[in-house]
Amino acid sequence: MLENDSLVDGRMDGINASIKNVGTRREALALRLDMVERRIRAQFAALDSMMASMSATSSFMTRQLANLPNSNNN
Repeated sequence: MLENDSLVDGRMDGINASIKNVGTRREALALRLDMVERRIRAQFAALDSMMASMSATSSFMTRQLANLPNSNNN
């Protein structure tokens, strides 16, 4: 059982290959998570900017409508 190329050696080689595979998959997952995080942060920044722009437009429109003749603010 303990000789070279024995059953134990074969099992050890299989386990070591599995460990290496898990490490490789873990690194790939970490890269994917990093890319997802970057994409979501970029989307959030774009959304935040758009919301600020829309809020400014809303304020402008509210002021303009309040200045129209015959407005009901009297």
